[in-house]
Amino acid sequence: MRKFTNTLLSSAIVLTLGFCLFSQSSQAIELTVLGGLSRSTPDVTPVTLTYKARNSYAGGALLGLRYKRFFGIETGAIYANNKFGSDLANVDGVSVSGDTSFNSIQIPLLLRFTVLPLISFGVGGYYSMGIGQVSETLSVGGAPAATATSTYADAGLKTSDYGFLGDVRIRLPLIPTFGFILDFRYLYGFGNLSADAAAKIYLTDMQAFAGLQFGL
Repeated sequence: MRKFTNTLLSSAIVLTLGFCLFSQSSQAIELTVLGGLSRSTPDVTPVTLTYKARNSYAGGALLGLRYKRFFGIETGAIYANNKFGSDLANVDGVSVSGDTSFNSIQIPLLLRFTVLPLISFGVGGYYSMGIGQVSETLSVGGAPAATATSTYADAGLKTSDYGFLGDVRIRLPLIPTFGFILDFRYLYGFGNLSADAAAKIYLTDMQAFAGLQFGL
């Protein structure tokens, strides 16, 4: 399934670039600044523990080039904290769990379709690059007990990911060139984050942003 969707993503990126290169007239350049929440859900095989999604934060800036009235292309950079957890043990009714988190820069590439004056849809892909170090927190009974940091290699993780990106945006104009936005994103990772050849770790992210959009 992931190989098939990977092929679809590659085709979508090629079509997006072709659309950008061969379109002749643009009507607007839009700068969007946003911030909000990100929720990462891990898909891990083989399954040796119970893995859980965790909420964290994300934010960044996007630059859009709108063609005609209903179509556009958008890219930018999103700084995100990716976080997921696992249940390690239960001792005399006291839970022991672990959280893994790392920061990444996500570079999206979207075709955006405006179907109504206030609502638009985006479809495309993203590339993500891990930065900094990996943080691992051990919690006992829901309270953090110890935290350690390590390199990606020592944590058994790769630094790069890529995948499908879908987006729904609501824009509330305040003036013609300035507006408030609500942005909801779904990221389906194709890249195996595990550095162990015997294991696979894929992330699926849900992001909810609020922000401002400026016409340039």
